[in-house]
Amino acid sequence: MGNQPTVRDHLLALGDTPEWVISLGDAIQEITDCSTAIAASRARDLSRSQTSQGLESFTRGWLELDTVEMGDLSPMQRETIRLVIEAITLKIRERVDGSEIPNQTEEAERTP
Repeated sequence: MGNQPTVRDHLLALGDTPEWVISLGDAIQEITDCSTAIAASRARDLSRSQTSQGLESFTRGWLELDTVEMGDLSPMQRETIRLVIEAITLKIRERVDGSEIPNQTEEAERTP
């Protein structure tokens, strides 16, 4: 079996492609473990949206965090990272799904 085409190969076969779109496709492929063709297709489709460059930055940030050893973090540092990621996840779901998801921190504060 020969070399499989990369995300870059697929995107460049479709025409001139900005480097950030290729980076987005690579990140989609690595994070979701989908095929390079699917990742390229998703990146190309997203590149038509105003949110695409933000997503590319977000995925690049995640991939960088994913390589960092977190065993030496203090409990407070772990909690801060967890809170930030949970808040971002909730806000993304709200924006993407168009639905309101209750803020768990606010609900916990209201619970006696």
